[in-house]
Amino acid sequence: MGERRENGIIVAATEPTGCPMPQPNDLSRSLTALDENSTLIAVIEMSQSSWLVAAIIPGVERQPVKKLAPDEAGLLQLLHR
Repeated sequence: MGERRENGIIVAATEPTGCPMPQPNDLSRSLTALDENSTLIAVIEMSQSSWLVAAIIPGVERQPVKKLAPDEAGLLQLLHR
């Protein structure tokens, strides 16, 4: 980002020197478009004592939030419902 001058001072570059390096497994860009009308989006906050599940559900105005005991089967049952 900078360049070293003769006397050892580093000066910041004023122009970008090139493309940023590609990041492995860059999840910020999806390869497919998100269809909000047919996609269930769930966010799960997990702790050892409880799990908090929030969702955006197609066709439902509100955004439901459910607190669960830490149980994989219960989580899958809630998501399937």
